[in-house]
Amino acid sequence: MNRVVLVSLKYPPVYSGYGKQLESVTKDLLNKSDEFSITVLTAYKESKDKPKSNYEVINLLDKYDDENSKTVYPFSRQVFKWLVANKNHYDIIHCVKAGPEAMACNLASKLLKKKLIVKVAQDELSDREIDSAKGLKKQTRLFRQRLLKNVDFFIAISEEIEQNIKNRTGENTKIVRIPNGVNTKQFEPADADEKTALRKALNFSSDELILLYTGAINKRKGVDDLLKALEMYESKVYLKVVLCGPVLEDIKLEEKIEMINNKGYVSVDYRGKVSNVDEYMKAADMFILPSYSEGLPNVLLEACSSGLPAVATDIGGSRDILIDGKNGYLVNTNQPDEIKGKLTLLAENEQDRINMGNYSREFIEKAFALDKVSDAYMKLYETVCKY
Repeated sequence: MNRVVLVSLKYPPVYSGYGKQLESVTKDLLNKSDEFSITVLTAYKESKDKPKSNYEVINLLDKYDDENSKTVYPFSRQVFKWLVANKNHYDIIHCVKAGPEAMACNLASKLLKKKLIVKVAQDELSDREIDSAKGLKKQTRLFRQRLLKNVDFFIAISEEIEQNIKNRTGENTKIVRIPNGVNTKQFEPADADEKTALRKALNFSSDELILLYTGAINKRKGVDDLLKALEMYESKVYLKVVLCGPVLEDIKLEEKIEMINNKGYVSVDYRGKVSNVDEYMKAADMFILPSYSEGLPNVLLEACSSGLPAVATDIGGSRDILIDGKNGYLVNTNQPDEIKGKLTLLAENEQDRINMGNYSREFIEKAFALDKVSDAYMKLYETVCKY
């Protein structure tokens, strides 16, 4: 039995892309093999799941502030205490982000002589992380990056992240490239009848051209740039834009939506946080992700798996999924005019949308199917146990 403890600050149903990805991979792996035992350490008491003989979710914090990013520090302390107190109950530590919790895991792994895997989910080991901070925060991040140089194994989910890790680690560290995976059975293209039924259920017109965005509503995700692009949109093809996700930052969303909806060329429909993202993707025609930074965005994987052409910013992670001109278009960050241009191009060319959507589906099945990703994790755990 290969006993793995997974450390993840957030875990479903608490909202986070990396937590959602972890749950999908873990459950697919356990469905395939009874040679693994998985314990998930997470912060939030809302993260619960039915325990099984080889699977358990443990909540380490009784009190926390969901809006406070400093929650990770008490969580990291509790992770270290749990790892030490339960040292005979696991063989591998797998930390899902290279943040403060990874420092606690690294200290425990060296003290207890346990093998450690750290998955880098976004900017944790990058110049961007350092350059965006000042003073004590910058020094703290530099210290963390140095402390993590001697981790046994790193998982890189994208080409950019892999290069960032290589620039910061020692010669004994092993880097394994495993992308995020997507459930291609859940996120698959809808046929005409299913799409019509879903649009009726979601209160969409059957003849509307729908552009979908799912994710957090904030500036980092580029939603403000999208809204500016929609203010400039003047195509002959009417566009309905559906926004799904929690508002994490005040960007005057309602005010901007009202102004856009008065133009006549486009309408914006904000649906809030939804639990049926797969249905929205099957009902949509196009997808947009104008982020400023990503790891390997789950929503873009899901959209492409659903057969949607997409427009996304040309950043690490997104460019691993979108091949410009093949299954969508890449645009520069902070360029609403470019977003408007590519949205117009897709809106006015139905055959391009069809061809790009077909390419998206084929590409995702080959490179990012959840089944292949969970196999890669299974192989990695087996390798680490023998290492």
